[in-house]
Amino acid sequence: METTKINKDGSLTLPKGLLKLFPVPYKLAVWLDKDTIILKRIIPLKASEFAQRLPEPEMSLEKIAEEVHKMGKGRKEDA
Repeated sequence: METTKINKDGSLTLPKGLLKLFPVPYKLAVWLDKDTIILKRIIPLKASEFAQRLPEPEMSLEKIAEEVHKMGKGRKEDA
């Protein structure tokens, strides 16, 4: 395990071994999970991959109510 620190300007310097994996400039997604900062590569989709994605149909109010009802049953059974 290697360490780094947050600089006064808020920047981080990644260890050299990690920098070799990410050509500069490279976009990363950043989020926090409790006390852990997670960095994840953002790999842009090719136009052909993006075109293959179809939007999912919206859930009807009846379907939402059905799912909520199922969740309520599951909680009662766990109690």
